[in-house]
Amino acid sequence: RAHSDHTWDSLDPDVRESLLACMVEEDPCGPPGEPAKLAAELLDLRRVTGRQAAAREVLEAITERLTSGRPQPRVLIVATAEALFDEGQRDKAFQLLHADYARMQIEYGEDDPRTRPALHNLAAAHYAAARAIDGQPESAPLYKTAITLYEKLLDARVKALPGDSEKVI
Repeated sequence: RAHSDHTWDSLDPDVRESLLACMVEEDPCGPPGEPAKLAAELLDLRRVTGRQAAAREVLEAITERLTSGRPQPRVLIVATAEALFDEGQRDKAFQLLHADYARMQIEYGEDDPRTRPALHNLAAAHYAAARAIDGQPESAPLYKTAITLYEKLLDARVKALPGDSEKVI
């Protein structure tokens, strides 16, 4: 409600942080039907807090929690990776997203459609990082990785097509 009536900014930062935590806690690995809606809301609310990056201690604690090996809500993984990027910790963000993708591959298998969102997050992160430093020598490998990951995502989708996928393309 505070988000929709624009009173979010007037809330104490600790209250905002608690509200965000409650949203995530109620979503253990995302509701089956509307994960994108929750992800969009959480990312939008995180930006509305007016903080360019999360407090270092909170960010470190969340990152540690996410790397514990226990399943975590994907929305929290994506929001944490975004905060790590904001803090200039690009490699940690990539590691977090890659670990999520690897965990999904182990749990469901490489070609399972449930691994695609994690693969897409990883590809999008590489593209966003490359775009942020476009024109610098370090951007080329990031673009190449993003392209490779997107190709893998497209290949997985083509394999999932019914019938002869060569004729469809």
